[in-house]
Amino acid sequence: MKDLTGEKFNFWTVVEEVDRDKYNKRVWRCRCECGESYNITQGNLTSSKSRMCRDCSNLKKSELPKMEAHRLYSIWKNMRSRCNNPNRGCYHNYGGRGIKVCDRWGNFWLFVEDMHPTFSEGLSLDRIDVNGSYCPENCRWASVEGQSNNKRDSLKLLFEGEYYTEAQLARKTGVSRTTIQQRRKNGYSVDEMVYGKEGVGIFKLEYDGKIYSGKELADLVVVEANTLRYRVRQGWSMDEIVNGR
Repeated sequence: MKDLTGEKFNFWTVVEEVDRDKYNKRVWRCRCECGESYNITQGNLTSSKSRMCRDCSNLKKSELPKMEAHRLYSIWKNMRSRCNNPNRGCYHNYGGRGIKVCDRWGNFWLFVEDMHPTFSEGLSLDRIDVNGSYCPENCRWASVEGQSNNKRDSLKLLFEGEYYTEAQLARKTGVSRTTIQQRRKNGYSVDEMVYGKEGVGIFKLEYDGKIYSGKELADLVVVEANTLRYRVRQGWSMDEIVNGR
């Protein structure tokens, strides 16, 4: 008898022979392209009576654009796997921490009903509360950057009265993220991450015919020295440095 292990039939790839049915027909464990596995009789495989799993069949019949449908299905499958499969490498960050998928989203089409209206390509599924479970009230679509900013380990840095992630601080100040990360590892304060160890009072500026240190000019015009230095780094004119834009 021929061994079908490893052979491909439409969407199915044969994994192993598992049993015989009540009619003594050979039954094979098969994996669909989406990752789902089912037991299928050899006759249904070779005759193409069974071409794919039920979910993939429903996807092909749905009114969703093909690529969009498969993207949503992949997101849904990965979401469930992260929470339910202890063999996944990332399980300890999800199911291992008690993160669950709500009962409603055990059904792919209810997930689509809730999340498809706001979906667009390039976005990822993001939990608003990173310690909460996957459910309509706690999920949204986010860019890769937005999702990164919402991670449990996203560092918040207080600069000029507002909190920033490293990436956000780099964009605001023009200092590379690599420099900020290295300075943070070296124990720099947030101001030092942005302005360097030399401090804000050392740089010199000419104003109204006189030369001032950053600190001296800050005291004179009643502007934070950090703000002055930031404006200098951004290439502002002297009038803008002193008076703002």
